[in-house]
Amino acid sequence: MGALRAVADGQRPRDLLLDAYLLRAMGIAGWAPALTECARCATPGPHRAFHIATGGSVCAHCRPAGSTTPPLGVVDLMSALYDGDWEAAEAAPQSARSHVSGLVAAHLQWHLERQLKTLPLVERFYQADRSVAERRAALIGQDIAGG
Repeated sequence: MGALRAVADGQRPRDLLLDAYLLRAMGIAGWAPALTECARCATPGPHRAFHIATGGSVCAHCRPAGSTTPPLGVVDLMSALYDGDWEAAEAAPQSARSHVSGLVAAHLQWHLERQLKTLPLVERFYQADRSVAERRAALIGQDIAGG
């Protein structure tokens, strides 16, 4: 209920709300990705590699073939979203948010053993929404400059 209220209030970015909701729902289901320790050997992190099938972050010793190395800050952002650290989450750059969305979606779909058709639709909506906001800001800037 809190997630729906937050979306309706518009006080937090919707892409972050969706990823936080999905991460927490996966946690309740027992599918939360390992973010602070190695998913295979439980060595405390942070770890740079991430492997969906293994269950999240993996250390250099356990890193399987096909692991990805997300940009710095991506796994930290996932942790912030899972923990509800909105100050850290909202300070993250858009590039990190996009990477997080991809990892969260991949992790969820791996556990569900199916593709969610709505996730690409949601991403297109967010991109269109950002584009409209950018155009609106540009028009307002032109209007102010034009007098």
